[in-house]
Amino acid sequence: RDINGLLGCHIIYFSDRETENIREARSLLQQRPILTVGEDRGFLEDGGMVQFHMENNRVRFAINLEGVEQAGLSIHSQVLRLASEVKQ
Repeated sequence: RDINGLLGCHIIYFSDRETENIREARSLLQQRPILTVGEDRGFLEDGGMVQFHMENNRVRFAINLEGVEQAGLSIHSQVLRLASEVKQ
């Protein structure tokens, strides 16, 4: 409930019901080494880093590499190869 309580986290997961919270949290979390993961369709465009989605009855993921790098994080190249999409 308290968005400032997120600052001690390493990974934050946003469900598709929390779309309005993503934008508020994004400004607070910007350039902090916290991996943001979500499932909302526009999650990566809203600054999220990893987005899970269904593709051919399988759970897949896309990565916003720019957001990851801005947070000072990195994702191993083998994980990037597994992603359905990598946004630069």
